[in-house]
Amino acid sequence: MARKADNLTNRQGDESPKSDGFERPTTQRAYTLRVRPTLSPDTPRFDATVLAAELQSALWATHASVNAGSRAFGNWLLTLRGGLSHELAEPPASKKGDRSEVDTAKLRKQRRILLALSWLNVEDEHGAPTGTARIATGRDIESVRTERVLAALRQILKLRGIAEAAVKSWESDCADSLMARIREDAVWVNRSECFDRAQESIGSSLTRVEVWDVLGPFFNGEEPYFAGLETDDDSDGTSEEKAKDLVQKAGQWLSSRFGQGKGADFGSMAQVYRAMSDWAQNASEFSSAKLAFESLADALAAFSPSSADAEGILKLISGPGYKSATRNLVKGWETRVGAVSREQLERFREVAREDAAKAAANVGGKGRRPWSDAVLNAVESACGFTYLVEDGAARHSEFAVMLDHAARRVSIGHSWIKRAESERQRFEDRAAKLNAMDAHVLSALDRFVRERSDLSGATAAGGSYRIRPSAIAGWEEVLKHWRRPSCSTISQRVEAVRVVQADPDIVKFGDAQLFETLADDRYSCVWRRGDLVDHTMLAEYVYGHDAREKQRRFKVPAYRHPDPLRHPVFCDFGNSRWDIRYAVHEAAKAQAKAAERLAAKPSAGAAKKSKAHAPDNTEAGESLDTHGLQLTLWDGTTHKKVKLRWSSKRFSRDLGLNEAGGRSNARPVSRADRLGRAAAGVGANFGACAQSLFRQNDWNGRLQAPRLQLNAIAE
Repeated sequence: MARKADNLTNRQGDESPKSDGFERPTTQRAYTLRVRPTLSPDTPRFDATVLAAELQSALWATHASVNAGSRAFGNWLLTLRGGLSHELAEPPASKKGDRSEVDTAKLRKQRRILLALSWLNVEDEHGAPTGTARIATGRDIESVRTERVLAALRQILKLRGIAEAAVKSWESDCADSLMARIREDAVWVNRSECFDRAQESIGSSLTRVEVWDVLGPFFNGEEPYFAGLETDDDSDGTSEEKAKDLVQKAGQWLSSRFGQGKGADFGSMAQVYRAMSDWAQNASEFSSAKLAFESLADALAAFSPSSADAEGILKLISGPGYKSATRNLVKGWETRVGAVSREQLERFREVAREDAAKAAANVGGKGRRPWSDAVLNAVESACGFTYLVEDGAARHSEFAVMLDHAARRVSIGHSWIKRAESERQRFEDRAAKLNAMDAHVLSALDRFVRERSDLSGATAAGGSYRIRPSAIAGWEEVLKHWRRPSCSTISQRVEAVRVVQADPDIVKFGDAQLFETLADDRYSCVWRRGDLVDHTMLAEYVYGHDAREKQRRFKVPAYRHPDPLRHPVFCDFGNSRWDIRYAVHEAAKAQAKAAERLAAKPSAGAAKKSKAHAPDNTEAGESLDTHGLQLTLWDGTTHKKVKLRWSSKRFSRDLGLNEAGGRSNARPVSRADRLGRAAAGVGANFGACAQSLFRQNDWNGRLQAPRLQLNAIAE
């Protein structure tokens, strides 16, 4: 591990050539960089060994702390899911009002299942809570595990004051999902019990409504939490855009709960929005946006600062990190040519009214809570460092990364639960036909299954015999013979089974013993309906039970708690994350700023402009350590900036560091590799420089190690 913990994956964008003047979509590429301490040529061997050991220790401490913090955040997110209110099982009223009772019952069932799988969560046994919260394991006998899980659901509902009849209805809806198999190394955890314990410990500030303060941003609110799985191709939910979105939401939640700034004045904004809405309702159309702004400014004269232009009006509804639809409309009117119609004013009125309601709901939303302090304390205790720093900036990015990864895992787990339930629902209609079957038919076939289970020894092994669809192949042909007057006795029907089995034209034939058993008169209800012979009753029974078995076959996905070895979270570096600086990129940004300053002074800059175009220019690159790197790491005691050197042949080649350094004829390419040169039309005789990468504001990275080695150490 000591030799491989120092791998850093760098993801950088790639822009194809823009010969037509249009920007191309960015393509992400990952490079693996090895890092080592920065040493001078005369550094003694002993000192070099000590520095290498210190670096490896700091890298591992950072990795372990990020995983511990992510595990603590994830544990709390799962516990908050366990506190979701049972009242959410009732679907909201349809906007069109045309939903049938059947559709409402179906939606209610789906929501009940998702709630039940939030209260009773399947988790990896490594990291899952211990004690009474653990209900059952994947190694338990199926019947024992099923009874424990269903008993836990009944107990949860009774503690929440649900009537006995409703409890049975819940159990009927959720049974198939809760009886599904789980991995052998997984456990069922009663997260509802964990939430109840947290309430007892923290107090009244933690409520079933308050849990959405955290869950809401990461699941986009209550209704999306219960919505069906989107049919997109992002199966694991870890696309670049989603990852960026979650880290931003993590940072916003940390700022709103623990930030020291005042934040937006939502109370004043709500008043301004209401005044805007009233103005738009009473105003007539205007011949120009300027006249509309002047009229709006008069209506907002009571608020400060007052102004008759868009910039002044926007200041009244501005705040740190705050956006709104009304702001967008004002900005749109600012550049508008022509009249402002009554329809546009009506749209403005509706948007301002909605923003007023949102702003009013956010009043008092910023600030610490007893329960949020408990969450932060648990994370700080786990990772070993605090969020707030005396006489220094908060460790906002470090905690945002840990919350981001925790939320990402919980969100992915929830999506996979929806996927499994979606597959399970495919067989719902066929399994439901069992409930509509004749009671005598069900009783007879259930008796046959019990007897066959005892004879085969399946009962003693803790399982049961099941008639599979392949076992009834040829059943319809058998009944054609049984329908004849010559097949009136048991022996004649048994002989008919053997005749059909021997028929070479019958390609597939099922279980002859099953058919011969059904030939007995006590099973005649299975294939005789009055005076008619009917093959569908057995088929409905078999396919119904097969569908029910398939419903249980889809395992409930298990949440994997972050672990530095078994299920690692790899620390992210870059924008809004842990700090990382590449020397060659920092030099490029410095030269770009210098070029801008020179461009502002034409007389002085004309002669020097050509020397500031690339980071690997001869004049600027002679003393530059192009392989220099600076990381902010946690060494177990403090955060410190560590200077390193990276090595990667491919990364050096694609950036053009090896060939273009000091060459004045370097041509811009997307990548300095063969394809990049061909796309840009740059021959082998010319130097190439990946300038599009150097124009990016941030380069990122991820600290990681080979998974095979981590798994080996874990074992």
